[in-house]
Amino acid sequence: MIAGGGLALSALGVVLLASGLDHWSWRVATGAALLTALVLAGQLVAERCNRRLVAQLDESMRELREAVAREQALARESAALAAELTAEMAERAMHDPLTGLGNRSLLNDRLTAALARARRSGRPVGMLLLDLDGFQRVNEVHGHGAGDGLLKEVADRLRAAVRTEDAVARLGGDEFVVIAEDLRTARDVVVIAERIVEELDRSFLVAGRRVRTPASVGIALSHPDVEGPDDLLREAGGAMQAAKRRGGGRYQLHGAAPSLG
Repeated sequence: MIAGGGLALSALGVVLLASGLDHWSWRVATGAALLTALVLAGQLVAERCNRRLVAQLDESMRELREAVAREQALARESAALAAELTAEMAERAMHDPLTGLGNRSLLNDRLTAALARARRSGRPVGMLLLDLDGFQRVNEVHGHGAGDGLLKEVADRLRAAVRTEDAVARLGGDEFVVIAEDLRTARDVVVIAERIVEELDRSFLVAGRRVRTPASVGIALSHPDVEGPDDLLREAGGAMQAAKRRGGGRYQLHGAAPSLG
């Protein structure tokens, strides 16, 4: 563009010479023309620089927008992963890792809520506490791996024996609990206990051999004197020990005559 301005200036000089101006006037006119050409050239250069700067700015803004979008996507993925991990940790904290049943923490939560509903409805909650007679010998003879496999099968049989709405939990070792709500009479929970005793009286295949680990089941029903889960668990535990004293492989209802079950 400066070269173009020089050509224009040369042409202007020819015109000025032809116009008959004196030397001083010609120099003044030539200087003015040169200044004009320089200003125009500067404006053209500035315009080009501005276009280049605008293009660079547009490119920078595009890169910034893309970077922000990537960070937002990463933040969403991180939040989703954190929520998933939190849910998984909460699930693990409330369940037994071996059997997948609820653990003691989940049992306390469920039983506390069930007792509150029972107070409102007037229908008792039933707790069935059981352990396996002869389970320790399975561990001693066949090893803990075989014992773990037996506990998993016990959990499956318990799920099959109870009602859909009942909750099954593992307290630890070979102790399990069933929570049954909305009972009309004691007979409702006794029927569940009978199914459990029948299911667990069948033999298990352990290390290629058939073994039996019958269940002793203690039953307790909520009543006005039961203030919390520990009270009901204590009464069910006493009934379970009574069932064991009678030879095991049977159930006993707390407060009922020993002949029951």
